[in-house]
Amino acid sequence: MQNIKRMITTATTGHGGIMLILFVIAFGLRVGLLAVSLDQTSADYIAHHPSDSPEYVQLAEDIARLDISHENTLYMVGFGYALFLAGIFLISGHSLICGLIVQIILSSIATVLIYKIGLLLFRRPLIATIAAVLNAVSLTSVTLSLSILSDTLFFFLLTLTVYLYVQCFSRPKLSRLLLLAVIIALATFVRSVGQFLPVVLFVAALVIPARYFVQSKGRGILYIGITMALALMVISVWALRNYAVHGTFSVAGTGIEAAGKYLGARVAANASDSLSTGEYQELFRQEMTDNGSLTPSPKHRRDWYLARLSALFRADPILFVKTYVSIIGYNILAYDDNYHFRFPDYRHGLDTVVSWLRTCGINIMVFLLTLCGAAILFYRKEYSAVIPLGLFYLYFALLSGFTFWQGSRIFYPAQLAGACFLAITLDALRTAISRRFKR
Repeated sequence: MQNIKRMITTATTGHGGIMLILFVIAFGLRVGLLAVSLDQTSADYIAHHPSDSPEYVQLAEDIARLDISHENTLYMVGFGYALFLAGIFLISGHSLICGLIVQIILSSIATVLIYKIGLLLFRRPLIATIAAVLNAVSLTSVTLSLSILSDTLFFFLLTLTVYLYVQCFSRPKLSRLLLLAVIIALATFVRSVGQFLPVVLFVAALVIPARYFVQSKGRGILYIGITMALALMVISVWALRNYAVHGTFSVAGTGIEAAGKYLGARVAANASDSLSTGEYQELFRQEMTDNGSLTPSPKHRRDWYLARLSALFRADPILFVKTYVSIIGYNILAYDDNYHFRFPDYRHGLDTVVSWLRTCGINIMVFLLTLCGAAILFYRKEYSAVIPLGLFYLYFALLSGFTFWQGSRIFYPAQLAGACFLAITLDALRTAISRRFKR
């Protein structure tokens, strides 16, 4: 046990200089590009592009006034990110730029946290540094940090979740376990896709071999289980609130509705010889309103889309699954398209670059190298790293199969694990090349 503690202490101390450099790189890149973006657009333009942004701004203004007049928006997206914006608005006098600066800071801290996660999992500073740099220069990470969207705050809370979770295996303090439960709940309130994370993290603890637990595995699993149960209880409070107000026990309305609008419409289009996905989306909307009122309630919308998804699956389960898997592949290989809004003057040039990258199959190569990193860890029997990161990556891959048409934003949460796996592969290639030249 003392050897394990000494190893962890060695891995996580004495790296302040590297972490500072990583933070400065991430922060400087994002602030510089924010200046470029504001030179080409304006704060008001950023507040309205993409189309999700004005909803968050309006909801934040409601919360700041303690007057929720857009209840449907609150139900659809949850309160987490809007509450974050409302706090910034109250402190800064409704400054969107301040909100973006805070997001840039959080995005930069997330880069540092990825480095610290890499140290804990791999105990090799170079691999941790590569993973952090990959996140620091990620176009998806950069453009989302410059947008009034929930993704950056969610990603920061995810990295903090994984960091605390990994620490709990070596130093399971009560305060750390409680903080982990709170952070998971906060992440879920920001984006509802986090609601099943407690189950994923508990399963990871069950599968990880006993030798990675400082204390007995049984006691470690008990601690993790209680922590995840607590997180689910906190999350359920908001779900109960939605049940009382709207009659649906759900954290947010985006889940089933998004699946119906995107996956359902795509399945229907694939089964059709004449109508496109967009046309089926409009047809679904018309059928739903004809079957109810002109402004159907959240419960009606949820029940209608759930029934339609069930009918589509029963009609052709093979087509349904094939469509679902194809959407996962689409999202994994998608390129960032948020630069259209952030850098409109450079749109043509960036479109040319992205088109070239797509032609060369760069994202396919990155995906394969990412899988290679996971395979290398498994081959090396580094189960304490490959199991939680692999389940984390798989979780967001499976969730991405329900929606599309948002570029790399959908699969962005998995970048935490993806960067770590890719760093493993790049380090292995570096080692192999180095040995080759030494012969």
